[in-house]
Amino acid sequence: MDILPIELYDNIFKFLKDLDPISLYKLQFVSKNFYKIVNNLKCNYDKNYLKNNISLQNKINRLCFSNSLPAFKWLFKNNIFLTDNNIINVVSNNRLDILQECIKYNEMLNIIFHDKYSIFVFNSQKLVQSESPLIIAGLKGYYDIVKFLIEIPLLKNPFHQQLDILIEDCLSNLEMGKTIIKYICTYHYEKLIHKYFTTEKVLKKLDNCEDLIFYLMQSNKICINNNLILYCIERNYIEACIHAYKNIDENLLIPGEHIVRIFKSENTQLLDFFILNYLKHFNYVKKNLYKLEVSNKIFFHIFNNYLKFIDVDFPIIELYLQYEQNIDTLRMLINNNYLVTKKSIIESLDFEDKNIFKILSEKYLKYNN
Repeated sequence: MDILPIELYDNIFKFLKDLDPISLYKLQFVSKNFYKIVNNLKCNYDKNYLKNNISLQNKINRLCFSNSLPAFKWLFKNNIFLTDNNIINVVSNNRLDILQECIKYNEMLNIIFHDKYSIFVFNSQKLVQSESPLIIAGLKGYYDIVKFLIEIPLLKNPFHQQLDILIEDCLSNLEMGKTIIKYICTYHYEKLIHKYFTTEKVLKKLDNCEDLIFYLMQSNKICINNNLILYCIERNYIEACIHAYKNIDENLLIPGEHIVRIFKSENTQLLDFFILNYLKHFNYVKKNLYKLEVSNKIFFHIFNNYLKFIDVDFPIIELYLQYEQNIDTLRMLINNNYLVTKKSIIESLDFEDKNIFKILSEKYLKYNN
């Protein structure tokens, strides 16, 4: 067709100019001359052309499945601006490139960042989840689109009102949402409406987030209290836990709870830190060592490293016999005047090595006659 005179193309095009936008756009692939004519078009349609044309909206939606950015650029140049339906489809198909093109036009900027998205938050969370571009992107794990929508520098960005809901939805699908949760808590924490409750939900459900906890503490975005340290102990967040210990008001500590959690976690590094920095609370170590059935690891760590802090009237011999019956170790304890109880003597009757019963009995009789 390129052999036809250019004037003829112009005449033909006058009859085709009223085609729907998608058909007109495709005309450029017929010949080089049509390509030039179609691409030089600008503002060919009324701005409301797409508004009530559901069929055309669906055709535009299908463009998202292909490498179609040039088509969208042409449509926008010719006043074909996306509807809410189209925007949701663009987001659902992870087309950040199209969104980036959209915000060059005030008409679509107003559609994407409409005030209604602020109102949604106060009406229905289900409404937010089904119609908000931000929440749709978050539920699908589209980090780049979430970041894009939040960081657009508008005076009033309606999506800032939805961050608490976005975090809650991401917590229901951590495989998709973990990165998004960390991003919001790190860079947009101040924008959360319910900081305390949202943070509490994050801490309960999010695993492997020591870096986030550390950041929130260092930036004074969360309060360092007894419960936060207990949480860090349970999750074995050693560095975060030590940082919290160093910065907490000691009056907020409930030391007995900490020892119980550390014993259960079998974290000897935290146990060492607690004992050496809160030696005045060592009685809680002894109390729970006797009260709880601690693991071999915890018992022998204390026995081998902190025996010097255990009083001679504490029944360490009785406890030791529950874990091991080494006669040389028992002699060491006896020679250092540690308490021999009736219970330890009675239990030693069942030991294969009868010398244990003998040395315990002799020690007991010597100090109780």
